[in-house]
Amino acid sequence: MTLARRLLASQYIRFCIVGASGVVVNYTILLTLTQGLGMHYLIANAFGIAGSMTSNYFGNKLWTFR
Repeated sequence: MTLARRLLASQYIRFCIVGASGVVVNYTILLTLTQGLGMHYLIANAFGIAGSMTSNYFGNKLWTFR
């Protein structure tokens, strides 16, 4: 495998890991706000989405696409 293919594969794997971590962040925020604080699920989901988007942005910027 050439260096370019290894780097691309590595970058793809990192991108997938960051995306999966965004799902975990979203779900954690959603559960914390609904179960812990009793917030309505639609409002909590909006916060979860915002948190996961922020997490994914910085994860990809700092780790995937340095």
